[in-house]
Amino acid sequence: MPESEWTHLAHVRVAWLYLSHESPDVALRKICDGILRYNTEVLHRPEKYSETVTVAFVHMVLGRMQPAEPWNAFAASIGDLLDPQKPVLLNYYSKDRLFSDEARNYFVEPDLMELPCFDVFDLARKT
Repeated sequence: MPESEWTHLAHVRVAWLYLSHESPDVALRKICDGILRYNTEVLHRPEKYSETVTVAFVHMVLGRMQPAEPWNAFAASIGDLLDPQKPVLLNYYSKDRLFSDEARNYFVEPDLMELPCFDVFDLARKT
């Protein structure tokens, strides 16, 4: 996929696809590993990857999914997850925490509000 097509919406769609076909824990690992690999091998910019942002968005996507909902219906219902003017993760994280080096390298729990579906994932491990 060309970098110009690797948009925020494309990231969300990848999460939706994996979560539609895998258990949440398996999907989470594949999503994180795949995005990091793409950023490293294709973009040659692994520093653009954030473990916390990726994991948190997987939570957001899973929390919004409805059984057997097609992608187009799902995409139409998540405008707030895609709004660059109001980054949804800042409802859960302070800027300092979300954009820290630790959050880029490891999943850090939110400091403002718990993520949806938090208990579904085994987040005890750090990558």
